[in-house]
Amino acid sequence: MRIFKRIVKVIGITLIVLLFIGICYEQISQIYFNSKKPDEASFVDIDGVKTFFIQKGVGGPTVVFQSGMGGDHKIWEQIQDSISKFSSTIAYDKSGLQWSGATAAPKTLTSMTEELEQLLEKTNCPKPYILVGHSLAGITLRPFIRKHQQDIAAVIFLDVSHPKQIERSSEELKKYLIVPPIWLVGTLVETGLARSYFSINPFIADLPADHAMNKHIVDYFYRSYKTVLQEGRDDDAMFIEAAQIDSFADIPLAIVTGAYPQGANFLGDGSLGDEYLAIHRSGQEDLLHLSSRSKQVIAKNSAHYVPLTDEKLVIQLIKGYLDEIQLKQQDNKGG
Repeated sequence: MRIFKRIVKVIGITLIVLLFIGICYEQISQIYFNSKKPDEASFVDIDGVKTFFIQKGVGGPTVVFQSGMGGDHKIWEQIQDSISKFSSTIAYDKSGLQWSGATAAPKTLTSMTEELEQLLEKTNCPKPYILVGHSLAGITLRPFIRKHQQDIAAVIFLDVSHPKQIERSSEELKKYLIVPPIWLVGTLVETGLARSYFSINPFIADLPADHAMNKHIVDYFYRSYKTVLQEGRDDDAMFIEAAQIDSFADIPLAIVTGAYPQGANFLGDGSLGDEYLAIHRSGQEDLLHLSSRSKQVIAKNSAHYVPLTDEKLVIQLIKGYLDEIQLKQQDNKGG
């Protein structure tokens, strides 16, 4: 009995020491990464909140990049660097993500639309706009597109969400989409357990653990996790509202769909993966009805994260629309 008590005591002390080390490790890491905050010129004030953006290139149109749930500007880095050689570009962190400050009010499609409107206005982005959105941006960009149809030259959706995808999912699949409680995620983050785990295991299953994007998420997840969870909790309401916006008129629209060469491996179970992909592919085809000038493009090298695994395809599509706009402008001048 005495030996057993000693073993329990040693284990308890060891766990406390490891926990203390983890907390110290996390706090030191946060201080270090906070020190890398960009200068004030990279922020614009939107309703009292500092919003981070990266603006590159000159001349119109402006290629506007919007990330999906929990995503930030980093996902567009290579694509933006390439496209900025030909035209203006802007990528940004939505409120509460990465470097952008958080708002006190809940995030809604209306608030995100107003955020983007003010960002483009205050940064003097020349019209028209080519919108490039990934994942949840297929939902969050809809009100902006409806409101500013006359200013939008083209829309490129990269493996985006469909408003009915949750509704069409089985109860078993929905269980995998449940958002964990914020206290649990917060505990894992603040004790360093999340940082340690995802330093070895990839946060994005489609990419190797040592991929630059996975490293970026590990470094800065502490800054974004609250907003990531909020977006996950609020997506039902967003999807219902987005479903009411079912037409982009005749705006050129490219639906880029990941081929998922390895299947939906992030779900683990084969049957659930098959169900997910069937719903997803059906939804992607349905998105073609949003515009009378739509087309579907299959990203053969990609699963969900097309901006990271099929950059050349995305760049080619954007340049194609830029060339069309330039030819149209030349024709108008000639006429």
